[in-house]
Amino acid sequence: MKNIDSEKWMDDVLGSMEGSKTVAPSRDLFANIQSRIEAREVRVIPFPQRIMGIAAAVLLLSLNIFAMNAYGFFENDSAAIVSNESSETTELISDFKIYE
Repeated sequence: MKNIDSEKWMDDVLGSMEGSKTVAPSRDLFANIQSRIEAREVRVIPFPQRIMGIAAAVLLLSLNIFAMNAYGFFENDSAAIVSNESSETTELISDFKIYE
């Protein structure tokens, strides 16, 4: 029943366009489009906004450098860490019995 109703609705919608005419564009539409393309719109950013943008960029850059330095990003990772303490992790890794 729904299929018949949906087909009837589609036929009604498509049939409603019968007898309609195509709309012709205005004569000066092409000239208006060309004039919009040729018109140069230059957006000038005021000096205080430029200064605020530069300050925000510098702040973000310094915060990123500080965060990378705090988490040891700039340290040399190739140095070996030597410890005198015996660790149980070596036993876990060597025998693979991690749940005992």
